Amino acid sequence: MQEEPARISFNSQGPAGKNGANGTGGTSGTNGTNGSDLTSHTPLGSGEPESRWFAVGSDNGKDGQVGEGVSFSQPLAAPLAVGHAVYNALGKTSVNCGGLGQAAPGFLCLYAARQEKLSLEELVGAAEPPGRYGFAVFFFVEAEFGLVDGSWTVTAP
Repeated sequence: MQEEPARISFNSQGPAGKNGANGTGGTSGTNGTNGSDLTSHTPLGSGEPESRWFAVGSDNGKDGQVGEGVSFSQPLAAPLAVGHAVYNALGKTSVNCGGLGQAAPGFLCLYAARQEKLSLEELVGAAEPPGRYGFAVFFFVEAEFGLVDGSWTVTAP
């Protein structure tokens, strides 16, 4: 009679190994510095930008002017210099106003997104400096219905 070959099981497991030794503890990190309590009166930090949207419209005839006063959410530490407020007509940029959301430090940049039948009369900042808390922009009314909207960005000096 022939003997049967021995059977080998591949499902068997050996005994569990011993736990390894614990590693040494790491060093404790340092505490961070306390943050600032920001309020609506806390000046924008040097080099920090702020951006928002503006809109001006008129439907009262072909003469006169319309204007918009805009307040900064965070004031500037000091007013901007005369000539540091720049209006960029639809699709335009300028040296210190490179595009939407951009303004060189110490500049206020307006970017028209739409401009119909209103033309720029004055952006406070060309002849007198914008204030620490905001600016004003005025347009001549050229037709019965006109509008301008767009965005502005100011970067603290």
